[in-house]
Amino acid sequence: MKYTIVFIILSVIIIILCGLGIGMIFFNQNPKRYYFKGENSYRAGNYIQAIESLNEYLSYGFDNNLTQKARYFLASSLKKQTKLELAKRRYLDVINQNSRDNYYVQAIVDFAEICRRNNQYNNFITDKLVGVIHAYPEKMIEDDIFMQLGYQYLFAKDYKKA
Repeated sequence: MKYTIVFIILSVIIIILCGLGIGMIFFNQNPKRYYFKGENSYRAGNYIQAIESLNEYLSYGFDNNLTQKARYFLASSLKKQTKLELAKRRYLDVINQNSRDNYYVQAIVDFAEICRRNNQYNNFITDKLVGVIHAYPEKMIEDDIFMQLGYQYLFAKDYKKA
């Protein structure tokens, strides 16, 4: 009788602990929910929520297709919140991945746009703009890239290239 009660109590404790453990494992194995919540918040114009959710997703340290998008949406959300220096740092995270995807190209343009707003020349971003133009000649890159490059040359006082 004594052993039966002890066995039952231990069994209940184990079931509770395992249930909590399994629940926590299941709950934590789906950090993509933070990404999707962040992207949806970004698209809805709720940039504060987007920043929180995307930061949470990135805190898991994944390196996959969603990670580059999360970095880009985070940087863009910061830009929309006029946290421009933070946005530039996050755009650099996207650019430094060298993924050569649309987010990479758009991060370069957006970074250059921040420099333009602040009347700043940035040699790094100028080189990246030139690189994108050379890398994608068949696409006839959007006018934004040429415009941003022109502003960078203007700020560098290279009037012939501007």
